[in-house]
Amino acid sequence: GNATLTDGIMGTTAFKDGKWLGFNGADLNATIDLQASLHVRSVTAGFLCDPNSGIFLPPSVTVYTSTDGRHFDLAGEQPNDAGNVRGEPYLHKVRIRVGRNARYVRVVAKAFGPIPDGYLFKGSMSWLFADEVLVE
Repeated sequence: GNATLTDGIMGTTAFKDGKWLGFNGADLNATIDLQASLHVRSVTAGFLCDPNSGIFLPPSVTVYTSTDGRHFDLAGEQPNDAGNVRGEPYLHKVRIRVGRNARYVRVVAKAFGPIPDGYLFKGSMSWLFADEVLVE
């Protein structure tokens, strides 16, 4: 469930290991309550890339912060410059520098969408697999 993103247990390249949250055609939109206003240096999110199983990296990851849980400000965005490499599954981490105080941290990872030509399962909806979100 939702606690999978912050339980401190990292997923492996085996998508069936029970440590991943999978989204079929939907974006990851997770808000973490830090329980107090803290200085947030960075946010790192982990993803699985396994195109042979229909699992693709997000095209972009965006981090927002808030002090009240209602109004969120953009803290940073990282596009996926790595692509989605076919072959053996691999782990991909996205780190976004924040540098501000916040109580709430929201991570949005865009879904890849339909699987394109040249990949297995062409035309079907891709999966987004997310694991640990580390707030430093």
